[in-house]
Amino acid sequence: LLLLCTFFPSCLRLIVWRMLGFRVGQNCRVSICSVVVAESIELGPGCVIEPLTLVYRPQRLQMGERSRIASFVRIVGRRGSLVLTSQNFIALGCLIDTSEDVQIGSRSQIGPRSILYTHGGSGLTFNRGYPRRSGSICIGEDVWIAMQTTIQPRVSIGDRVIVLPGLTVRKNIPDGTGVIPAVQEHRLIPLGGI
Repeated sequence: LLLLCTFFPSCLRLIVWRMLGFRVGQNCRVSICSVVVAESIELGPGCVIEPLTLVYRPQRLQMGERSRIASFVRIVGRRGSLVLTSQNFIALGCLIDTSEDVQIGSRSQIGPRSILYTHGGSGLTFNRGYPRRSGSICIGEDVWIAMQTTIQPRVSIGDRVIVLPGLTVRKNIPDGTGVIPAVQEHRLIPLGGI
């Protein structure tokens, strides 16, 4: 039934979702031709899911007040959940893996074509000894993840953090820092006045 709703106008789709027991706030909009299939859906007031977005099989999709998911975003995974608190923005073309939980704090933004990946490893027999890494991703409040950034599993990013474009975040980042490119590893710099 959720797949059939893909071609319904927003108002009709949200009525069906409410009938199925999902919580949907006032003034939400889910554009036509966006696929949204989840075990549990909760949309706060003013949420928007733009056209040609794929949300397929997270355990839970929760969007806080005035959160927005842009077009061509893919959110895929079976066990985990995606929790956007309030006033979040997931920009054009992002990939979010919800094999584990992903939580994003208030007023945080994920830049275009960024990747949040919660698991690593392969079922191929020749790389059985290769270390697997899986775990949740937690992003704090007032965080800006710039374009084409990759965030790996088991990473926690504090509040008021800026990650410059094109970086791969492999370890935790404390509050109030900026992550800039370095020769070998990324460097942390304090952000004064924030």
